Amino acid sequence: MNFWIDKGIGGFRMDVIDLIGKDPDLEIRENGPSLHQYLKEMHGKTFGPHDLMTVGETWGLRPKLHNNTQIQDVKSYRWFFSLRPCR
Repeated sequence: MNFWIDKGIGGFRMDVIDLIGKDPDLEIRENGPSLHQYLKEMHGKTFGPHDLMTVGETWGLRPKLHNNTQIQDVKSYRWFFSLRPCR
């Protein structure tokens, strides 16, 4: 990511970002126990100090979870959007 930031890219869209915290041993696919830790680390080591547009696409993010203080504290994404079908 830093390579592209140094080249002057204006932002990132990360597909299925909620899967980076998965724990296969516990059969947790989305919104896993390490998700927030990984997002904070990505923010701190890459786009945190830059003025970039960032968006995370998910299948598992629910509005209740997105409003969670833990995610808001991450401040690593400007937007999240879910591709989960409406019912």
